[in-house]
Amino acid sequence: MALGPIIVGIIASGMGWRLAYAVFAVPCIVLGLLILRLPRKIYPAIADTGTAPKDTSRASLRPVLMPLVLILVSSVINGLVYRGVVTFLPSHLSLSVRSDIAGLDPIMLGGSFTTVALLFGVAGQFMGGYLSDKRRRETLALISLGVSAPALLGVWFFGGAALLGAAAAFAFFHFISQPVFNALIADYCPDYWRGRMYGLYFFCAFGVGSFSASALGYVADAQGLKAVFLVCAILSVAAAVSLVPLLVRALRRNGRGVEGQSL
Repeated sequence: MALGPIIVGIIASGMGWRLAYAVFAVPCIVLGLLILRLPRKIYPAIADTGTAPKDTSRASLRPVLMPLVLILVSSVINGLVYRGVVTFLPSHLSLSVRSDIAGLDPIMLGGSFTTVALLFGVAGQFMGGYLSDKRRRETLALISLGVSAPALLGVWFFGGAALLGAAAAFAFFHFISQPVFNALIADYCPDYWRGRMYGLYFFCAFGVGSFSASALGYVADAQGLKAVFLVCAILSVAAAVSLVPLLVRALRRNGRGVEGQSL
């Protein structure tokens, strides 16, 4: 994901943006053909452990319905922020720093700096997964979204190197939230419904979130490109606020969000 912007920037700056789509279509076709060659039955049989059968009724969702709704609402808002930032950050960076670095194509420059910023997300994802095993996940989710908001304000306000630093900070804390949210779904969802709940979660995060590209496009046309990141900062605050009831609920549950985890 991080390397995508710089690869597209290199192709688009030299040979046009249409060719970038064609280049990325090739590995998709190759991978699709390779997947067709996989054996039909690849899952081992599940051994009978003698445990009690899983509760497959909808009633098993009722005790955790509100926490799951809060997680999904936050994931929708967070998805809007992510898709908006990824869509408009290359253009914003190219316009903001091209005056400082002469002689480079602005498209390639924007893609390069976006890749640099998103590489911090690699560390963020690792950190999020590591901390999820050691700290309360509700707290981690709230912190990651809460810190993303001022980082986005920095993307909106700053220019030059400070702008790149703010974008890197956003990528780091935003990607912390990804493994944390995955773990939260597993924490609250009954086993039988977990697969479908993950499908609904990713639909909310990426499916509904994909509409932000067009919605924030209107903001960019009406108020300018920088305004997109101000709106994203406000949305990030909303995503964090929607998780406050989840954290309060976890704190009331014997002082622990998940058994064996501390604040």
